[in-house]
Amino acid sequence: MAGTKAISQLAWILASCLGWYFSEPYELRAAEGKGERLTAPQLFPEKTLAYVRVDDMRQLRSAYEKSSYGRLSNDEQLKPILGDFYGGLIKATEEMTGVGGLNLDEFLSIPSGELAFALLSPGKKAKPAQVRNEEGELQNLPLVPPVVAMMIDAGDEIASIQVMLQRMGADAGQEAEHLQKEVGGLILHSFQSKTDESQQFSYFIDQGVFIACTSMDYIQDLAQGWLGEAGQRKTLADNQRFLTIMKRCVGTEGERPQISFYADPMALLRGLTPASPQSAMMLAMLPPLGLDGLEAIGGSWIVAPADFDSIGHIHVLMSSPRRAILDLVRPKEGDVQPEDWVPESVSGYLAINWALQSTLK
Repeated sequence: MAGTKAISQLAWILASCLGWYFSEPYELRAAEGKGERLTAPQLFPEKTLAYVRVDDMRQLRSAYEKSSYGRLSNDEQLKPILGDFYGGLIKATEEMTGVGGLNLDEFLSIPSGELAFALLSPGKKAKPAQVRNEEGELQNLPLVPPVVAMMIDAGDEIASIQVMLQRMGADAGQEAEHLQKEVGGLILHSFQSKTDESQQFSYFIDQGVFIACTSMDYIQDLAQGWLGEAGQRKTLADNQRFLTIMKRCVGTEGERPQISFYADPMALLRGLTPASPQSAMMLAMLPPLGLDGLEAIGGSWIVAPADFDSIGHIHVLMSSPRRAILDLVRPKEGDVQPEDWVPESVSGYLAINWALQSTLK
């Protein structure tokens, strides 16, 4: 379906170009009584498979300019090289202008606040993915793909997204059916392929925020959560594994991260593994190896904090007690100051404290 494929391509381009085009404090919960809108962790469901979030694109761009990467990109000697690269990138994405009505610069300038992407579990009622066989008949695949969701705070640039969506809707033509539904004053738009019901793209816009996903059922759930009408619906901000990792993703002086990410490895593996005897055997091997104790992975990137160019965090949450392979992981606390033999002019330094004797036992 042309419309949904084009939107997916644009989303991929946006995500891949963040490093080339560049928060207010990172909060999991909005302040009570101030009527603040939900953040991505408050919107996405508790059992989100994977997630990446930019807290504030404006602040990220500003901080990036202060970092060594930003200063390097403004270096007079490198500008011609980077200019040629960016020019080639614009030329390579000229098709995007015809599809969405926006060039690369216009498209990358859209996010002005929060930006988030997530993979969501399709749920038990999800329809299986389908593909046409040699006879042209649709047949079910053994894998129900995760739902892709996105949240873009476009602010005053929301008109650009509306232009893009109108253009894509027109391009979809006779290939897709356009459905509309009202939920609490929000207009939900859904495009569904007429030949393959599993090909869907749905969205709504509110307060300058564009929220979309690849499931007509999920968009209604997200809309109800956005409006605060979802009852006792739990979100990622209620996920204790997520909270445990995010609490450790601040800087040395309490700086909040501009970029954060989170994944549930085991749930992600199960969600991306097709149903087959081989897959079942592989998944059955995980508990004896202790790998099912890998509960969560997450981290953050803090750009241009005090005294540092940037701070990166990667945290792995494991069940306790660890078993089998994971029991070999024996890090310990210790001094990470460079040794006397490390010269002052060194460009990089790595220190690892490991209880090797415990690992060997």
